[in-house]
Amino acid sequence: MKWKVEEIIRAYDGKVEFMWATIGRYDFVSLAEYPNEEYAFKARTKIMELGLFHLESTIAFPIETYIKAVAEEKVLVAGLGPRDPICYSSSRR
Repeated sequence: MKWKVEEIIRAYDGKVEFMWATIGRYDFVSLAEYPNEEYAFKARTKIMELGLFHLESTIAFPIETYIKAVAEEKVLVAGLGPRDPICYSSSRR
């Protein structure tokens, strides 16, 4: 089945970065990269059609993107101290 999943991912210009068998909440965890969210969604739908998997997906992005967005929006991030350069009090209420 691994090969069928990889075939579907490649059909949507995706690349499998990692596939792991895990012990715990999930039996398998995979990381695939796609050119855009539309292709990722289409591949996910095709994989679901196999009827063998329950999938949970998330979109990941570089931590630098997150840090930049927090700094630009001047939001308070839980767990970061007031001296942290990306931690700001929000002026929006």
